[in-house]
Amino acid sequence: MNDFEKQWAIALQKSKQKSTAQKQALPLEIQKKQTEEEMKHFKKELLEHVKNNNAEKSKEVLKKLYVARAKQLQIAIDELKEKYGIIPSYTAEKLIEKYYMDCYSITAIVTKIVKI
Repeated sequence: MNDFEKQWAIALQKSKQKSTAQKQALPLEIQKKQTEEEMKHFKKELLEHVKNNNAEKSKEVLKKLYVARAKQLQIAIDELKEKYGIIPSYTAEKLIEKYYMDCYSITAIVTKIVKI
């Protein structure tokens, strides 16, 4: 497992821990909206740092973006569990694959633009 995959695993685990705590306090719909707002904010912030060719700040924001994306994945899983009770392994695999591809795409683009 390379360093990048370790970061994803850590981000997903942190999201899962935070999500468990938040789940008791906030309905999924509110969590979903908050996470979407976080994603918008971090994407905007990342664009600014990329424009300024600030590799260090880009890297920091990229990590925050991974965590927010992991939260989205956890919310999607929680919604399916709430709706259907269980999640078929095929569905879980597809959700995780989408998460992986989203993170990979973001990283590939930023890495080409800013030397991280």
